[in-house]
Order: sequence, then C-alpha cells, then structure tokens
Amino acid sequence: MKTAKIAVSPEADSALDRMVKLVNSDFLGGKISKHKLASWIICQFDKEGFESSISAIHRDNFDKIAYLEAVTKRIKEERRSGNSTTDLEQLLSPIVPRRNIKRRRKVGPVPIKE
Repeated sequence: MKTAKIAVSPEADSALDRMVKLVNSDFLGGKISKHKLASWIICQFDKEGFESSISAIHRDNFDKIAYLEAVTKRIKEERRSGNSTTDLEQLLSPIVPRRNIKRRRKVGPVPIKE
C-alpha cells in the first residue's frame, strides 16, 4: 500500500496520540498506529460528515486578508471586462459588521419653562 505524508499542528498531534492510546487500550486484536488511525478517521469523516462540516471549516479558518485580496482581484477582473455588477457592500459584509443604527429624528430646541 502506498502511503502519503501529512503535517498536522501540535494540538492535532497531541489529540491523535491520546486517541491512539485509547484505541489500543484493551484491544487484543492488533495494534493501531498513528498513521492507521489518522487514515481511518479521515476516511470515516469523508463518508459520514465532511460535507456537512464545510461551513464550520470555512468559519474556523477564515482569513480576512486573503478574503480582501480575493475580493480585490474579482473587482479588478470585472472592471477590466466591463461587467462591474458586484455589490461591494455585500462582498465586504463578512469582514465589516453592519451596524444597526437607528437614525434620530431631528428635533428643535427644547422649550424652557419659567
């Protein structure tokens, strides 16, 4: 079987170490390596829940600078092609929070009672 190498964060490595220990405790049918467990987890996740997790993955890994660069590139391409139909406010909404500001009605000076 051909294998591939991946790099994981220190937190993921610690979690995988903990999982390997748990899987191997009281398991007499063999020994599960980090590589086997990581492969199993990835394949299982692909079968059972990956697609429903895409929005959470996007949210947890959102990079404002990368987003601004992509938006800028899209706007420049539209400008070059002459199809500038992009709603800039909508494109910036993921990084610029909308303020729910109520506009105050202008009122005159308050009369002073004597």
